[in-house]
Amino acid sequence: MSSGNKVNHWIDTLQSAWSGVLVLHGDLNEAICHHAVHYFIWKIYGLPPERYNIMTEKPELYFYPLRPEFAESTYLLYRATKHPFYLHVGKDIMDGINKYTKAECGFATIHNVIDKSKEDRMESFFLSETLKYLYLLFDESNPVNVNEYDYVFSTQAHLFPIKRIQNLVKNLHMNPFSFLNNSQGYEFVKNSSCPNIKLTTSQYPMNDDLWKATGIYVNAKFASLPQYKL
Repeated sequence: MSSGNKVNHWIDTLQSAWSGVLVLHGDLNEAICHHAVHYFIWKIYGLPPERYNIMTEKPELYFYPLRPEFAESTYLLYRATKHPFYLHVGKDIMDGINKYTKAECGFATIHNVIDKSKEDRMESFFLSETLKYLYLLFDESNPVNVNEYDYVFSTQAHLFPIKRIQNLVKNLHMNPFSFLNNSQGYEFVKNSSCPNIKLTTSQYPMNDDLWKATGIYVNAKFASLPQYKL
């Protein structure tokens, strides 16, 4: 941290959640570029390896436990941009899951994304998160999407109704947020919290030139791989 030297050169599937965090903060261009890199790694194998080294251009960890983070960021980017590109990404996610992970009694963790061998297990977050974000991505009229500013997702994709919680808190004998009524408490929260930025919408994922530059970079990085398919 003090020197700025790189410690490693790998990307893992958990990092794909960062695109969604950037969306919620309002950094759409950064979110789109970050998401694009993870998407093209997905396209190489049809499913993402748990860890991919961007220098050797090979996986370091080969398994895929049906993680939700990429689907989550895809959903949030679509909500922010309404660009149909992210619907196509969502379809690719579903196609890969259906093609490679479907089992007799559910969906299985992939042991190796190269040979698509399966493990005899399905993580609970696949149902509570991965499928939930994919469902919401394509269900525009869902109450969660219609009233999207009235809900917040936990890290496990549980829904918290903001207004309902606010009303419940008001009726508590001891309001846990009562310290906000004094100036000292307000200053503490104001200085410790990031700004509340609403999602913006646009016709395209980003500025045309930036979008093209991102595509050129990603294609140049991965097009040389023999298993690469767009």
